[in-house]
Amino acid sequence: MLINYFESKGSARAEIAISTIFNKAALNIVWKIIAGERYEYDDSRLDKLISMLDKFINLAQTMLSGPLGILPFLKHIPPFKADFLNSQKEMEELRLFLRETIEDHKKTFDMANIRDYIDTFINEIQISDEKTFCEEHLVICCLDMFAGGSETTSKSLMFFIAYMVLYPDIQEKVYQELIAHIPDGKVRLEDMS
Repeated sequence: MLINYFESKGSARAEIAISTIFNKAALNIVWKIIAGERYEYDDSRLDKLISMLDKFINLAQTMLSGPLGILPFLKHIPPFKADFLNSQKEMEELRLFLRETIEDHKKTFDMANIRDYIDTFINEIQISDEKTFCEEHLVICCLDMFAGGSETTSKSLMFFIAYMVLYPDIQEKVYQELIAHIPDGKVRLEDMS
């Protein structure tokens, strides 16, 4: 999918925002694991999901690295109160999206056909006697996977691209190694060993 996207954009000599496309690729992988779905790169639902995740991550960084991270009682005092309420609103939007996805999964859940992480968690909720498996914990786990999985992967890929642009000799070494191990240019699962 990603190669096709680059080829279609490259043939039109269009500029490609690397940060956006890597965010989409990384989020698509994480979303496939979580919900068993993938989006096309031009799908507006993927753009909305990225927007919600970006707001969530930016607000979390602002909240934790600013005065509210050190002095949480400031959330009751202007101007910090507005920041706190805004972050709550953005967080709730992402939580609502995840809850809707979980509800859709519950409607089509089949214990004999576990499709993804959400199904696995729903199965544990149903069979476990422990209170640790509940829908609120599923939402939190999904948020953790979003923040930890997509953002880190995307930023790492952007760093590697920037590094290879700055150091063409490294780029050439990487290229030669890829050609040596994958001469036809098609990466397969067995190539990852």
